[in-house]
Amino acid sequence: MDTTFEPGSGFARATLHVMWVYKYARYDPPAIRTEAKNIAVRFKNYFCAHPTSPNPLVQALLAELWNA
Repeated sequence: MDTTFEPGSGFARATLHVMWVYKYARYDPPAIRTEAKNIAVRFKNYFCAHPTSPNPLVQALLAELWNA
């Protein structure tokens, strides 16, 4: 995870974690991935600002989250 995300609130890290589960949890059942995406979409409303990252994989997750 990228430690530069909103170091005070924790929402960005939590959202990124569930998005990571949604995208890359290859061995989890589909229900877990669906639930992870739904949680991430709810969390995105709690950001103080739009998080960014130099990591291309993280950028892709954030773009998908913001367009969900």
